[in-house]
Formats: sequence, C-alpha cells, structure tokens
Amino acid sequence: MEEPEAPPAARRRVLTPEQQVAARHVIVAWLQCEECVDGELDALVQLAAPLAEPTLVATLLGGPSPATLAMRELELRARHPELVEFARTHSHVSVSMDRDQYVAAYLANFVALQRIRSAQGLAALRGAGAVQALHKAQGLDLRQDVREAVDEAMAQFASP
Repeated sequence: MEEPEAPPAARRRVLTPEQQVAARHVIVAWLQCEECVDGELDALVQLAAPLAEPTLVATLLGGPSPATLAMRELELRARHPELVEFARTHSHVSVSMDRDQYVAAYLANFVALQRIRSAQGLAALRGAGAVQALHKAQGLDLRQDVREAVDEAMAQFASP
C-alpha cells in the first residue's frame, strides 16, 4: 500500500537552528543593504522562495516588524544629537529638523526602503505567493516610490 503524499507544510525543508539563523541573515542583508553590490540579492535567490518569501511578504504588506522599527527608531533618536553637535562645529552643515521630525522622516524612509526591497526580492524569487502578495500590495495606500517598485515587480511576472 502506498503512503499518501505529505502535505505541503511537511514537505518543507527542515532547517537546523544554525541554518535558520543563516537564512535570516541573508534576508536581513538584502532588506538592509545600502548599495547592494555584495551579492545580497543573489544570496536571497539562492536561499529559495519557501524560506525567504514569508518574511518578504510580511514586510511588503505590513512593513518591518515592530522590533525592527523600534531598533531603528532608537538608532535615529541617538543619531540626531550627534548630528546637531557636528553641525555646531562645521559651519557648512545644518540640521533643519528637530529630533521628532528627523525620526519620523527617516523612519518613513526606512519603512519604504524595506517594502521596496521586499517587492524586488519577491520578483527575483518568483515564488508561488509573490504575485498574490504584490497584487495585494497594489491595493494598499503606499508611498509613491513603494507603489512604483510594486508595479515594476508585477511587470516582471508579465514578461517571460
């Protein structure tokens, strides 16, 4: 008697804790790279859609995790006084925003960049849930640059 095929969840690759940490590092490296010239996207693609797609979908649709946002906000709050102090001793530099404005502006940019990278990553992975997530993102109220990245990612699925 033949055994029934395992459900999709059971067919997923089982990772050791060390492999899970390594996979997370690859995903975070892609989401947070600055110039992205060190093979971050290639590493993400090699990781494969089943491992990377859930994080990218969640980030695209909901933004970075609350913990990631909290860490970035703390970094920005700490950086602002350093910039103000630097501006005091360098006449060619000015800081035109107070701390709250600075944090809000740069946190919004961080969220947008994470969502853009998620859309780009989903397009590169071409996983089963990518089109559905990108289509869902097209229905969200997104910043213009994020919307353009989502549209570009969707267009990649229209071409062979």
